[in-house]
Amino acid sequence: MSQVHKADRNESRFMVADHAVTLKNMIRELSILRNFGYKARESKLPRNFYEWSEASRERWKEQEEARLKKLEWLDKHFLVEARKSVEDDIRRMLHGISAANSIKWPSSMTEADERRIHQDRVIAACEDLRIDLQDIMDTLPINKNWMTHIEPEIVAQINLIRAWRKSDNETRRAIREADMKRWAKFLKDCEGDDAQSALLRGAYHAILENMERCELDRKDRATP
Repeated sequence: MSQVHKADRNESRFMVADHAVTLKNMIRELSILRNFGYKARESKLPRNFYEWSEASRERWKEQEEARLKKLEWLDKHFLVEARKSVEDDIRRMLHGISAANSIKWPSSMTEADERRIHQDRVIAACEDLRIDLQDIMDTLPINKNWMTHIEPEIVAQINLIRAWRKSDNETRRAIREADMKRWAKFLKDCEGDDAQSALLRGAYHAILENMERCELDRKDRATP
């Protein structure tokens, strides 16, 4: 009977990747084709402008000049950096999923931890994506409704990754139990009264304590 880990029997791993591609396409369409919903309003003289007082016309010109400078900054600086940040978030999300998927059947706790680290980094990339999109909303003079259909998709992506990460717990327990059995056999082979056996038993207990501390530290650092 072939041994297939629970985390690889279900479809959560593929749902994570498929949904990430859908999310990527949604955001890139919003960024590249729709310019995040931003449209610069052209400078146009108000109606009856020349009937205004000279002071009113000068005040309008000053306000319009300030507005045009802000638009220039938005076009040449803010939007450029915003697209780079969002694209970097997307790439880190996709690369993290690919890296975690590359470790399909962890055979050691080191491999299981590496896979978990990649999964945690994917969640971090999704959270950064939320922050960057919120900054774009707060900065650009746009209709905020375009974000309403993006936010739930990011939350759904995070929940899929958390479910995928949780499904790995059975594999991690199996690896830990196998390690404990190997160490128990090793300890049994060191039951002699000589100094070397005593030294090996001390090394075993030190390694065991270190493994337990590492597991506690991992739980403390786990991404919410």
